[in-house]
Amino acid sequence: MPRPALRYALVMLIATLPYERAGAQEYGTTKTLTVGVSAVNFDDFGGTIPAAIAQFSIDRGFSPVVGGELSAFTMFMLGGSSAIPDCPPNVSCVTRTTPNLLFGAHGSLLARAGDTGLRAVLGIGPVWSSGGEGLNESSSWSGLLGVDWVANSSGRALTLSARVVILDGKIAGAQTLFLPGIGITF
Repeated sequence: MPRPALRYALVMLIATLPYERAGAQEYGTTKTLTVGVSAVNFDDFGGTIPAAIAQFSIDRGFSPVVGGELSAFTMFMLGGSSAIPDCPPNVSCVTRTTPNLLFGAHGSLLARAGDTGLRAVLGIGPVWSSGGEGLNESSSWSGLLGVDWVANSSGRALTLSARVVILDGKIAGAQTLFLPGIGITF
């Protein structure tokens, strides 16, 4: 085959390829909103207290399998506990109460298991508390480990989530937070 015919055949082959394959592949951004209930064990005082949870995350794929995620969560305590010491006169005493709210944000690496809808998340970020009195620590760095399942669907999809946040330092005795949730990915 002469060279001009070979060049013409190669140019025609490239020109007939679908545009998506010829250009850079884009990986979509998804947003997920979940809600759930859990319990927080405040070991220092108060014991186990139920909590309502809201989580929001935004993720972007770097490849079909790997991506990045930014997420935030809020845990609203559905109860509380306080320790009010019986203090002798002229002695300083500290009243302690469990926090009303725990909230945090994480930057994570996300791995997808093909078309199964399963996602694994591993991240790091800060966690804060609000409303507690007499706490030694009201914030801590934390690690995040989680598994999500997103139904295969175009548009909005059912999502189930189970995440564990492990605090570097205790907040009112709590060191592990379990964040289950059900919601939508869009």
